[in-house]
Amino acid sequence: PDKFVRYRIAQGWGPQCFVQSRAEARRESSFGGEITLDEFLPFFEATKLSFWWLPEVNSMCRIRAAELGTRETNGEAVRAGRAGGLNLAFRIDSHESAADSAVKLMEARKGECKEMVNFIVLPSPYYEGAFRFEAAYHQGYFIAFRPPTGLRIVPHIDNSESNCVIDFALIDFQHMFKFIELEEVLRAAMQNVANWMPLDLLKLDGNVQAYFTNILGAPIWEDEDFQTYFS
Repeated sequence: PDKFVRYRIAQGWGPQCFVQSRAEARRESSFGGEITLDEFLPFFEATKLSFWWLPEVNSMCRIRAAELGTRETNGEAVRAGRAGGLNLAFRIDSHESAADSAVKLMEARKGECKEMVNFIVLPSPYYEGAFRFEAAYHQGYFIAFRPPTGLRIVPHIDNSESNCVIDFALIDFQHMFKFIELEEVLRAAMQNVANWMPLDLLKLDGNVQAYFTNILGAPIWEDEDFQTYFS
């Protein structure tokens, strides 16, 4: 995937949910769009979600921002096996309509606000391994990505002309390193070199070798391949 569901605490606005690519995040970061490993982990930490499964209905859950703390948790991130935390929520504010509202982040303890924070997880009928998230108490309303960065709750009918996407892929957080970019690895290998770095030395760097072996699943490039990449 190119875009990821993310969250943050925005000064003056409170907690927010949105959808963003790494390139979009770089453009608004303190790194000024530069590709660097320093922004890799913070980007993905803000994508980490956890599911609190509910016994009332099959596949009903709450979707929690795993890295954000609340008053209930004394500012600490929510722990597995503990209810509460900041949950993705369907709450219509005064300036919004029932047909189009932003996904909110709402604090809710066990049993609270269930009409807003409970969702039903449904398999996508179109994409293998993807899922839809329907508001449990508002049939036909789904979490949706609206380009370029909106995360909304909208009524959805298949085969409609809406530009919203309601099918989402779930990825184990441990696999985030599969989304590291080659330029990030190469820059890190060369960052302490004052002038030119010999290509043979670059190819011997442990992180460069691990990238080709573990991420690309391929032998490290020949010299000609690197020359083409850098040209």
